[in-house]
Amino acid sequence: MTRLLGCVASAAVIMVCGVVMSVKAGEIVGDPTIEVDADGHLHISSGGSSSDSRIYLNGVDVLGELAELRAEYGQDSAASTPSATTPPASTTPFSPTDPPVVYDQSVGCNFIDVPTNVTHIKGSVDLNTCTSLQASDLQVFQRLVRIDEDLRIAQNGALAHLDAFGRLTTVGGSLYIQANKALMDIDGLGMLKAIGGDLFIFVGWDVRPGSGNSRLASLGGLHQLSTLNGYLSIYENKALTTIDGLSNVTHIGGNLHINV
Repeated sequence: MTRLLGCVASAAVIMVCGVVMSVKAGEIVGDPTIEVDADGHLHISSGGSSSDSRIYLNGVDVLGELAELRAEYGQDSAASTPSATTPPASTTPFSPTDPPVVYDQSVGCNFIDVPTNVTHIKGSVDLNTCTSLQASDLQVFQRLVRIDEDLRIAQNGALAHLDAFGRLTTVGGSLYIQANKALMDIDGLGMLKAIGGDLFIFVGWDVRPGSGNSRLASLGGLHQLSTLNGYLSIYENKALTTIDGLSNVTHIGGNLHINV
């Protein structure tokens, strides 16, 4: 029996066309599936219980080709002879990525109540004048994908980078990066694609020498940002030499103010 799936589109906007699931006659068959997990990994199952089940992609027997490659490089024989130094291959089935974790409140300088695997914060994240806040303290946000309201990072004198925000794609409100005198880059915002409000990168109200984002030399971390529905204001960042990081912005909903 052969099952043909025409085109399958996922919520992550991945489309697979022309995939053929082939199983033997009389075999116990479940529904073939094509799924995308939370990290964007594509999982294809023939639904068959036999080792002879096949998945054809553009006419290529994917499982057969993989088996031949394993045999060619000796992986099959190595896996079939367990030893003290080579444990047998695990038979544990694939476990999908943990489901999204939503925190429905705003977050300030105290992260005690924030789940360590939070992916969605429905309030704001206000890191404003957090005493001795360092980049290592932000690991609670390492799986964060969306903030519904504002993200404010302001007046944190010891904060050198924002790498913990490496999965953040959307800020529903405004993004403020203000007066962080040790901040060297914002590369940690490299996945950010949309800001629903304003983008302010500025000195803030402290105009003393050495205040502001005085070490920030590049906006390269914003290279994936395409949509900004509010104002764009960049001013009084003395080390900033280029704004090339904003080259993919296609929409600004408010005024544009740049005075480095």
